[in-house]
Amino acid sequence: MASTHRARILAMIPAFALVGAAAASAPADEGSYDAVTCYVGQISLLNTVEGHVAGSYDNIGTPMRSEGQLGYGSSLRCTGAFVVSAGQNDNRGACVVADPDGDRFFLVYSGGGGAPGKWRATGGTGKYNTIQAEGTYEQVARPKVPAVQGRTQFCNREIGRWKLR
Repeated sequence: MASTHRARILAMIPAFALVGAAAASAPADEGSYDAVTCYVGQISLLNTVEGHVAGSYDNIGTPMRSEGQLGYGSSLRCTGAFVVSAGQNDNRGACVVADPDGDRFFLVYSGGGGAPGKWRATGGTGKYNTIQAEGTYEQVARPKVPAVQGRTQFCNREIGRWKLR
């Protein structure tokens, strides 16, 4: 029963959307995308009561973007927390996105309830100093059994727009 409950909990953890930063060739000054980012991470669960669970996670991700798009060649780290209680699902967190040049930006996200989540960039360094970016995300893939127990693996479809100047 514990493994079934754990599997159900892992399936409930909402996916969070993230975009990456630029590669050696900088992204365009503005644009849009519809792409995928895949994540893997560690989950820490609070002791649960049937139908009620909370936890936190620390994930790393790899954006799959085309050259010239925000996120091409980048990596990201996201931390967040989730609560599933009485049929309600809430997920919130933040990510730091780093590009190959060392420039970074920060974004926040929230979601839950089966609808696509939302994210927005809130600041950055270097070429991302003036970033304006936002979009939506939703989970599109998750293995039924993770490769390593206690970890999560999933991919999100992310749709977004950005402007750097």
